[in-house]
Amino acid sequence: MAATSTTACLCNDQHSNRKGKTHTFRVLVIDDVRDAADSLRKVLELYGHEVRVAYTGTKAIEVAHQFRPDVVLCDIAMPVVCGYDVAKALRDDPATSGVQMIATTGLGTDTIREKCRAAGFAGHMVKPIDVEELRDLLAGWADERVADAVR
Repeated sequence: MAATSTTACLCNDQHSNRKGKTHTFRVLVIDDVRDAADSLRKVLELYGHEVRVAYTGTKAIEVAHQFRPDVVLCDIAMPVVCGYDVAKALRDDPATSGVQMIATTGLGTDTIREKCRAAGFAGHMVKPIDVEELRDLLAGWADERVADAVR
């Protein structure tokens, strides 16, 4: 019962702007650890977002071109095609160059954060992801989107 209450509490104020309207995003979660990716997908879906998951960098680039996400949460340390390479591929393509990208890593050093910024990530989160911090970040982006639409 407690888990249900916590989940309901997290979902009740999903990305509402000051006028009470709910804003959701198309989100692509990229992580080679399937449990981590699937858990994050479930949380984001509870918030009302439309979510796709990719377990490799190569698949992520393909899915991004088909799905056209607003937000990408991307693990950095993946085999073959790492998160930095995914970011470069998405930034280099006009169809996906405007996507908001959040790097997800096991490291929170200033060096890693700077490398993520330089690669084109708008945000950086250390695993395990704090879902309330993620919710607040997305809510801030939703508010910016509303403000831009009004201008």
